[in-house]
Amino acid sequence: MGGRINQRVDQVPTGDITSVVAGDGLSGGGSSGAVSLAIDANELSSVTGVVADYIVIEDVTDNTTKKCLISDIACVLG
Repeated sequence: MGGRINQRVDQVPTGDITSVVAGDGLSGGGSSGAVSLAIDANELSSVTGVVADYIVIEDVTDNTTKKCLISDIACVLG
């Protein structure tokens, strides 16, 4: 029975990703091993937000990333 399991594992197709490139506002990437990306705010341009825009928030209390409308933040701060 062990031979059947090994045979099936050998038949699992592998991916063909050759590299991960960090685009605007990101740092990291790579072409082998454990690749990671991080936000690099220094590479982003400054804009004037409007109430319908979203802001990305890292919630440190539960280690999740969320989005919030600028209008929701304005209500809390106002």
